[in-house]
Amino acid sequence: MTNEEFAERLDRYGANPGDWPREDRAAGLAFAKTDPGRRQLEAACAFDALLTETLVVPEPIGLKQRILANAHSRKDPMDLVSWLVGPLWRPIALAAAPLAVGFTLGFTYPETDSLEEAVAVIAFSEIEEVNGAASEEDL
Repeated sequence: MTNEEFAERLDRYGANPGDWPREDRAAGLAFAKTDPGRRQLEAACAFDALLTETLVVPEPIGLKQRILANAHSRKDPMDLVSWLVGPLWRPIALAAAPLAVGFTLGFTYPETDSLEEAVAVIAFSEIEEVNGAASEEDL
């Protein structure tokens, strides 16, 4: 293994040879016993340790207690009855939703009679024009 290949494996897989692919592990361990390999491995170990130290995020004060207190105070989220009679807006919204849909559909779609009348007028006016033209030719 060359110096560049060893550096590339350290960058890609980290300083622990156990995390490397099996086919590179033996060659990497052999190269780590040389002076350039030992220096690179020490630098990679120091970098991994630095990353490990900086990635620790402290827990916010009292977060666990607040979450547990909130979880114990809540009712069963699947309880439909408590959901329906909960805040005042829910029963009103449940009653008003079908009414709103009905009014919307009623005002957006034209009445059936007026549509049928319009189609009939158009259809019969064309028939009268054709029949009227034919009867004038007969005269």
